[in-house]
Amino acid sequence: MTITQLQTPATNGTRLKPWRDVMRPNQDVLNGSFQEADFAANLQAVHDSSTTAAEYGDPREFFRRTYPTVGIRNLLTTAVQRISGNGGNPIIQTKTGFGGGKTHSLIALYHLIKSNHELLSLPDTPQYARVRNEIRKIMIEAGASPHTGIRAKIAVLSGTWLSPNTTRATATGAPLNTLWGEMAYQLDDQEAYEIIGAAARNGDAPGGEELDALFQLVGPCIILMDEIVNYARNANIDRIATFIQNLTESVPRQKNAVLVVSLPVSSIEAGGEKGMEVLAALSTILDRTNSVMRVAETGNDEAFAVVRRRLFQDEPDETSRDETCRAFHRMYQNGSTNYPPESRETRYLERIRNCYPIHPEIFDRLYENWSVYPQFQRTRGVLRLMAQTISRLCADGSLSSLIMPGDLPFSDGRISDVFTTLLGSQWNGVMTEVDQENSRTHQIDQQKPVRYGAVGGAARRIARTVFLGSSTQGAVRGISARQINLGVAIPGHGTAVYADALRDMDGQLYHFYQGSDGRYYFDTQENLNKVANDRAAEMSNEHLDSEIIRRLNEFRSNNENQAVSVCPQSPTDVSDDEFTRLVILPPHQTRPSRTAEQDYASEAATLLLSSRGGEIRRKYPNTLLFLAAASDGIRELRIAARRFLAWDSIINGDRRIHNLDGERRTLASNQQNITDQALQNALENAYRWIMAPSQPDSLNATYDTDKWQSITSAPDIAANAFEKFIRDEQIVDNLTPTALNRRLQEYIWNSPTHQHHLTVAELWNILISHVYMRLRLRNRQVLDDCLTKGITAGVFARADSYDANTREYSNLSPRISEADFPHHLPLSDTTLIVEANEAENIRAVIDTPSSVLVNHFTNAESISKENNFNKQLQGSPMENHPCRFIARKTVPWHDFPDHNFNMAIREEIARTMADAGGDVTIEVTITGHQKGGFPENIARSLRDNSKMLGIDLEEDTAN
Repeated sequence: MTITQLQTPATNGTRLKPWRDVMRPNQDVLNGSFQEADFAANLQAVHDSSTTAAEYGDPREFFRRTYPTVGIRNLLTTAVQRISGNGGNPIIQTKTGFGGGKTHSLIALYHLIKSNHELLSLPDTPQYARVRNEIRKIMIEAGASPHTGIRAKIAVLSGTWLSPNTTRATATGAPLNTLWGEMAYQLDDQEAYEIIGAAARNGDAPGGEELDALFQLVGPCIILMDEIVNYARNANIDRIATFIQNLTESVPRQKNAVLVVSLPVSSIEAGGEKGMEVLAALSTILDRTNSVMRVAETGNDEAFAVVRRRLFQDEPDETSRDETCRAFHRMYQNGSTNYPPESRETRYLERIRNCYPIHPEIFDRLYENWSVYPQFQRTRGVLRLMAQTISRLCADGSLSSLIMPGDLPFSDGRISDVFTTLLGSQWNGVMTEVDQENSRTHQIDQQKPVRYGAVGGAARRIARTVFLGSSTQGAVRGISARQINLGVAIPGHGTAVYADALRDMDGQLYHFYQGSDGRYYFDTQENLNKVANDRAAEMSNEHLDSEIIRRLNEFRSNNENQAVSVCPQSPTDVSDDEFTRLVILPPHQTRPSRTAEQDYASEAATLLLSSRGGEIRRKYPNTLLFLAAASDGIRELRIAARRFLAWDSIINGDRRIHNLDGERRTLASNQQNITDQALQNALENAYRWIMAPSQPDSLNATYDTDKWQSITSAPDIAANAFEKFIRDEQIVDNLTPTALNRRLQEYIWNSPTHQHHLTVAELWNILISHVYMRLRLRNRQVLDDCLTKGITAGVFARADSYDANTREYSNLSPRISEADFPHHLPLSDTTLIVEANEAENIRAVIDTPSSVLVNHFTNAESISKENNFNKQLQGSPMENHPCRFIARKTVPWHDFPDHNFNMAIREEIARTMADAGGDVTIEVTITGHQKGGFPENIARSLRDNSKMLGIDLEEDTAN
């Protein structure tokens, strides 16, 4: 559906009539038979009866199609007053812009003076009664008889027809190559000519005496000088100026003579520099007479009437017209926030009625936005534009109830040329985008054919309306959303559909802009939103992922104290190191957001844990932790990357747009910053899935890599992941000796090999190599610190070496003080860590002071004593040894561990109380009981660990 096929909705149960059924255009407009020249008035053609346009040559048809504006009525009344001897200004100077109606006003005066008797005698029919009454009113206001009328002689001096080089002559052969000779001959033939004949033959301007004698002979007369600057450019300006000077002094001395001179106001009409010199000289003379009348100037309200009278036949069907006008005004009042405030006023209803069937907004835009162009022919240009518009709409079968800005068929070259002539040929591309069958606005309408098609193409109607407000010369460029609604909305549809279309248009049109003040307009420069959208659409996922990876690499430099591998493309990209490493998986290795999606992240993690590349197995898999994004997060992240890279390319790089300045530069810079931050936020939101690999047991070689856990987003995703791993004890920063001893009891001391000692290097290698150990230390120092504390607490023993043949340990130590360790007993890779029970079983002397080193434990007697001591410890209650431990630590609720069952306690109980305003803490009580008492080495370890962890430890010896 095209805009001209728009079906107007019913209002109050009655369909609004199409404008062309309410007010019929003139036949030449209706069938398109008018010529553009018909709107260019030619006084000389009227005077010599050579015009083919009836609306100019026939005085009856002329006044039927001419609306008597205030300026025209003043001109006619003043001239009739003067000719009738009732006063009036003898010198009238008319000035308007190009195409403003100066010549049209002179033709009106010509017909009135020459044919007033005929006009006053028009029949009392609907076609001519109005004209007769208007002429009678002018005559009465001028003090002339509406019955007898007036008689006067007329001279027409048209500067575009007369020439100083003409060979025209009077009946007697006297030359007519001067303005004064032509004037005299037209007023009263040869007799009048002879009064100023000598001056006419010699080319000298006649003096005041000669002119006075001429007017005494002629009697009531009127001299019409049109386009006189054109004539003076080709003549002797001094003689022309002298003639005008003498004439303006002679005419006022007559009681019934009138001189009317039209002068341009622009250099375009004046004819360049030479013409402006002539205009300045003539204006100086005429301005002294205080005779300037801007007779052809029209306000917007009068412009409505001028166009309506010229282009349409008789008065409209008032009932249908008023129904339409009230329907539109009611819509403006009911949608008060959607339309300009003035449209709700009663006066606006009158404006709609006065300019019917053309919407007032068309005239407002033409006169406010386009009349600032010197080349814009105000009255003539508007007439021509509207005649072509009406002709095209009628040919297309328009059913619109009003001719609105959104109806203007800019696809018609005759109509678009009116504007591109003013703007320049560079606007041809803009016009194509505004209104063509395959334009982008048309494509937008096709995206939602039912919704946008219901109003005749919402996007195209908006584009036409906005273009009408896109003049580049106005103080304020473009129109607001409310003005757009005024130009497109029709009763029964409202504005919601246009708001949707306006949003769809943003960023899809190359020349459509919204300024910082919210106003919309078209411009020849490409719209940066559209450029950005097009460039974004061109980008591949590889291009987007490279930007994502570049940003992820920044987290590596931000976490220099922690190992981070960013987006490895193969296992060889991840070092096989002896310290904990976070692996940030690439954007394409995502975990699933939906059940049906594949878990690429777990697959990638499994491969990295198993391999260093090719068939080489990874030596230290228990050092790896993983951070990945879910598939939904990556989709949003790539969208954000598209937008940022598109705007960044406009400002930077090989594809940057040069010479960005003003508002376009500000727009690009703002969008670059906005999309940059949006991309950063999307990155934080996407990369929040962490995973610490697990392994069921030492006999199962497979890894569990699908237990991904979501964490809150944070600016530094790597640091955030490390913190979460530490809180959940997936990374151990502070290992207690008892915790390590439990793992050794489970996997080493009680293993099938019954191994009771390890070198420090062997122990470290076991921890970083075997995921099933469930201990992932941040680095080697954590182990060394733990072993040091364990040895001083008696949880472990140490030795320098072990002889398997003799089962002897070299320098096996009992518990020693921290002051003596590690200075006397430093740890090295070869230092043996010995199971505490094994060490006690083979000690030669049970109560050896901690400062004495035991060199050899080979004495059988000593071994026997050690065994007897152990039996005694295990077989009888220990006096004064604690039988019960109660450990308590009070912490703020939000510091409580946030996983598994503890998370439920924190979130469901503690947070509920805290949200209610309570002061909430969590008290953790750990109670351990062993009948007969805990061994001393365990008691010492508990005391030391509690002290280190800030835990209050109570001891009870009761059994």
